[in-house]
Amino acid sequence: MVLNSPKRSTPVRMAKSTNWRRKSWLAGRGGVHGVRTVRMAGYFLPIRPGKTSFSVRIVTLNVNGIRSAASKGFLDWMKRQKADVVCLQEIKAQESDLPKELLAPAKLHAFFHPAEKKGYSGVAMYARKEPDRAVLGLGIKDIDAQGRYLQLDYGNLSVVSLYLPSGSSGEEAQARKFSFMKRFMPKLKAMKASGREIILCGDWNIAHKEIDLKNWRSNQKNSGSCPRSEPGSPRPSTRGAGWTFSGR
Repeated sequence: MVLNSPKRSTPVRMAKSTNWRRKSWLAGRGGVHGVRTVRMAGYFLPIRPGKTSFSVRIVTLNVNGIRSAASKGFLDWMKRQKADVVCLQEIKAQESDLPKELLAPAKLHAFFHPAEKKGYSGVAMYARKEPDRAVLGLGIKDIDAQGRYLQLDYGNLSVVSLYLPSGSSGEEAQARKFSFMKRFMPKLKAMKASGREIILCGDWNIAHKEIDLKNWRSNQKNSGSCPRSEPGSPRPSTRGAGWTFSGR
């Protein structure tokens, strides 16, 4: 289901896997950061016959430019993870800019939600199993133009790749971050109330606790760790939204 938002100004977009492009190419030719394994009931194949629990391996990574990451061995790294779903943030590329091996890797379904501005932001997801559907964006025009939200649905399970604004380049950027958080909080609450199983992965650009940031004290004036980042913050543990913070 796609949850309604009172501030939604544009329709949520659906997407198809870029895997179909690989099939067309082949026909024409003839031919650890954020790693988690979770147990989930309902959609993926059981570990053993007769079992009612399922193992899903999900990896999340800020690549700081997917093409740059690829030149440094990203694809080999991803293969070694043997993940069911890989969530990426800051891909900094449009689909038209990507080589075939990134756009449609063999045996994977690929989905992209790039920013309209080239070389900026953007999220992507690779999945072994084709989802029931892919949702691009929140349906909020200015946020979706920045490519910050991508969701894959499998039965009652949703996996999300999210990239929050950093707010680190100045007061204007910090204001955009606060604006995003203010409008994203209702979405979080609606997702929690939907009854779906949801795994929310991404780069929040907010330090959850002191352990999550080097030189915590000296960064108290910087976006992401300053006290003023707390009001309206989407951090589940501080807002009592009923979410579980599962790793760092």
